[in-house]
This record gives sequence, C-alpha cells and structure tokens, in this order.
Amino acid sequence: MNGTVVSGEGRASEFVAFAADELADALAFAPYYGTLNITDWDGHDRLPSQFVPEVSNDYCAGIDLYDCRVNGVRSAVIVPHVPDYPDDKVEVLAPVHLRTLFDLEDGDCVDITPPSEMGSSMNQLEPTALDEFDGVVFDLDGTLIDLAVDWRVVEAELTDLFGAHLEGGVRSYAPNELHGLAVEIGKRAEFNECLATHETAAVEASKPLALLDVLAQLDCPVGICTLNAVAAANRVLDRFNCHDAVDVIVGRETLVAQKPHPAPLRRCFEKLNVAAGSAVFVGDEVRDAETAVRAETSFLDANWVN
Repeated sequence: MNGTVVSGEGRASEFVAFAADELADALAFAPYYGTLNITDWDGHDRLPSQFVPEVSNDYCAGIDLYDCRVNGVRSAVIVPHVPDYPDDKVEVLAPVHLRTLFDLEDGDCVDITPPSEMGSSMNQLEPTALDEFDGVVFDLDGTLIDLAVDWRVVEAELTDLFGAHLEGGVRSYAPNELHGLAVEIGKRAEFNECLATHETAAVEASKPLALLDVLAQLDCPVGICTLNAVAAANRVLDRFNCHDAVDVIVGRETLVAQKPHPAPLRRCFEKLNVAAGSAVFVGDEVRDAETAVRAETSFLDANWVN
C-alpha cells in the first residue's frame, strides 16, 4: 500500500507531546513529536487497530491507532477524535522523524504495510539519521562488510563433519538449519569452530561497506547481531578501528536459537537496554527482515545505503 507524502499544518507536534505517555503505552515505542502526512491512501481496514480512550484532554475524546510499518519502520496511523477532523486526513506516528530518515519530500511515495509484513522503500536511507532511534543493531556480513570466505572449502569441511547426518548437500540447508543440525548431533562446538576459523581469517581480505563508516558517527547504543562468529565481528572492528563504536555483539555461539528466531536480536536489545519498538535492526537479507518482524522492531535494508 503506497501513500504519497504531503505537507501538514505543523500542529501535530503539540498534540503528540501532550499525549506522548498514552501513545507510548499503546504503541510500545516513544513517538517522535510530529507526524508524517500522507495522501492517496485508504488502507485502514488492512491494519490492526486499537482505541486509546484516556487522553486527559477535554478537546479529544480518544484516539484510534492503526499499527503499521512505513518503509519498514514501526509506525501507526493516528486518528484523534476531535471536532472537525477531516475524514481523508492520514497522519503517521513513528519513533523517529521519517522525513529525515528517508530524505522525504512532498510527492515522494512510502510503503505502508501491516506490522507483520517487512515493508520496503523507494527512497535512499540517510544513515546518520539512524541516531534518532534509541538503539541501532546491525547485521555483519553483507551489511557492514563483505566477508571473503571461501565457502567451497567450508562446505567440504562441514560435509565431513556432518557425514551421514546430511540429507542432501550442505547448500540445501539454511545457516540456522545447519546450526540446528549441529546441535542435534552434538557437534555444535566443532561446527562453530570450523566457521569461526574461516570467517576470522577472511576479514583481512574482506571489503568494508558504507555502513561501517557510520558506526563511529552514532551516539545511540549500537550492537551487532550476526550469524557469524563473535570473533569475526571483533576482528572486523579491530581492523577498521571502530571497536569503541559498538557496545554489544551477539553472534552464532551466543545462543542456541539463531536468526530468524527473534531471541538473538532480543538479547542484543536487552544488553543495550533499549526497547525493541524504539530501536531498529539493519540487515541485508530477508532473514534479517523476518527476524526484525518477529522481534517487533523496525527493519531497514542495508542495500538502501550500500
């Protein structure tokens, strides 16, 4: 469902500030004090809704909220019950200033989806605006760096490791499925050691991506949540002198559950002490987007920058 960005009247910030506590309780994110105005959109019936009856304002008899994502960012269409509120007016709340994050201008289109869908963007991401989130978590390979692992060698070693337990070749398994198989047959440590050795060694020949330069520019808490080894992530940060910019690393060996299970991402938010609704996960694959949706956080595609 695409909507078109238009200018508003500039009066929403005062109302959002007044009702900020009630809105934050209902939405599970602290709203930016302002709204994004949309036209050419009428998709309320596709979105889950809730009613906020207590606003402590005689002028407002309550608020209808329609949970959604805008270009992947956790958001909500807000309809206050106030006199003469236009039937065709569409205002969107988000935890950040969406115009800045996506460098939006009047006439630009945005993708409005239910919160259970991933969302996409026709606009470039302004990476330094990530600072507006309470916390930012990045995937590693394909997001911050392209790890130059020789996967043919890895596949051969894993084929020997799993032996008769493999049903089909190594490539027929998703990474989380291979990890699950290693756990099942009692070879998790050997599996992690094999991959960690190759991933860490590959860092020297690997190509940094645009978002790696952004790490040091962010003042908010920053984490890495990856299917790669923690040692590989640490080696990347050491090589490119940005270790001080990252507060938490959750890697393949941190938990038994792996992406797209939400547990690793939730662990990262827990360690950063930020709420999922006011944070964002930045990754490059559908698996990353699915992880973010399941963890009930915002998702931004690294390919919108890289």
